[in-house]
Amino acid sequence: MGLIISEIFRSIQGEGPKSGAPSVFLRLGGCNLRCSFCDTAYASYPEYAKQWINKEVEEVISDLYTARGNAWNLVITGGEPLLQSKTLRLLLGKLQSFFPSIEIETNGTLLPDEIGELHGISYNVSLKLANSGVSELERIKPEAIEYFANHPFSYFKFVVETEENIKEVVEIVERFYISRQRVYLMPRCNSPEELEKAAPLVAKVCIDYGFIYSDRLQFRIFKGERGK
Repeated sequence: MGLIISEIFRSIQGEGPKSGAPSVFLRLGGCNLRCSFCDTAYASYPEYAKQWINKEVEEVISDLYTARGNAWNLVITGGEPLLQSKTLRLLLGKLQSFFPSIEIETNGTLLPDEIGELHGISYNVSLKLANSGVSELERIKPEAIEYFANHPFSYFKFVVETEENIKEVVEIVERFYISRQRVYLMPRCNSPEELEKAAPLVAKVCIDYGFIYSDRLQFRIFKGERGK
């Protein structure tokens, strides 16, 4: 049983609670949502599927070990990694001795199934708002959100740009009893210039509402270049 992979590379984590950490990225292919502002369409949209590679677990482990260098954090991202949770469980069971820190980036619409049994895995849950262009029925799955809200190592990230987005974040946080100390707001941007303009506004919102500001280092440092 293999994993469908878009790319593997070493860089620094660009956002969220481990921002700045030297990391290896395992980007899986395929997603169950289609967000209008997706910055990894090549790993998410089915029209790019011919670019993805199916690799057996042992081969993926070898690739990750080769890419690791001195990185101590593993980021499993996508696309939506939890679409491949069964095979991912096999991989993770063999990787924890390689990486003392492992985080899974998810859109929060799927339960982690057997992965949830593993200790030491953290989740960066990027719930989508109306600005994603995805219907509420598709992006808000109460059972999954409640699971992550009660998981001790889950953090929530929201991409925001307007007052309406902020209101929606507050509604979600209050509805699912999510601690504001676990909520990160990120500016919506597609370039370093857009990030530079939006960052102070989002930072002020975080101060006003008690959320945590998350920068987007992949834009600030690497200009959004793929594989960095």
